[in-house]
Amino acid sequence: MGYTADEYLNSIKELVETKGELPKDLAHRILATLAANQDHDKLEAIIQGLEEHGLSVKIDHQSPEIIFAKDEADNEQIIKALLSLGVNKDDLIVSVDESLVGGFILKYKDYVLDFSVKNKLSQLKKQLLT
Repeated sequence: MGYTADEYLNSIKELVETKGELPKDLAHRILATLAANQDHDKLEAIIQGLEEHGLSVKIDHQSPEIIFAKDEADNEQIIKALLSLGVNKDDLIVSVDESLVGGFILKYKDYVLDFSVKNKLSQLKKQLLT
């Protein structure tokens, strides 16, 4: 964590200025970066900011799977953010994994973006043991 949605947006705008266009895999890059930085809560603001600047980011058509820890209020916001990336609601596979303490896991193509509390605790344990 540590980056604001505006900082992410500025980085994306710089990338567009450098390349002259949006990279085709930009949605994947955004999701992977947010996962690496545990910043999934900034996804909706980033998408909104891109749209305000006339930039459209879409995920290729394929059935993404989202696994939630439990039914939480945030689940609908996360689903809404995925839908704004072009995911068809009928194609979205949503499930619940009772072994997760909190958070969610997003599986799409070859990507597994783990925003679960279980994963965060595992990463913390690794850091403490090294």
